[in-house]
Amino acid sequence: MANKPRPARQADPTQRRRKFVQDGDVRVEHHSLATGRATPRAIHAQQDDRSEIEQLRHKVQFEQKLREQAELRLSEAQAQIRSLTTRIGHADVIAAEHKNRLAAQDAELLSVRAELYNANEENSHLHEELNRLKAKQRTVETRTAAAQPPAAAPDDATPADEPEPVKWWLR
Repeated sequence: MANKPRPARQADPTQRRRKFVQDGDVRVEHHSLATGRATPRAIHAQQDDRSEIEQLRHKVQFEQKLREQAELRLSEAQAQIRSLTTRIGHADVIAAEHKNRLAAQDAELLSVRAELYNANEENSHLHEELNRLKAKQRTVETRTAAAQPPAAAPDDATPADEPEPVKWWLR
């Protein structure tokens, strides 16, 4: 019995030769899920893979939600930009209209001021001429008064058109 020959091993695909991990080596296990026999390690590895896949799916869903929110904010910002651009355009049109109206009023005011200045000038010329004519008339009157003899003093006689006063105390 000491040296009994060992029977030759047959290559069984479900069993494999064990290899021990050396320092610095990473143990890698390949599990076939097709066979009905799953080791606890294989089940745990499957669960880890599933949980990692679920985490990745959740991350993708989260990133998709973030993208949708960002697109929504972008569209809202673009709508607000369009609205503000429209408001700016309307404000520019209104400002241009007011500037045109102001320029027309300034031109009208300038023409009215010019007319007022001309009217004041004409008024001052007319006053000068009136004063000159009055002075001329005074000189003419003084000359005629000096040349004519003094007129007789008017009598205290009543004019003909005035009725004679009633003497009520005489009755």
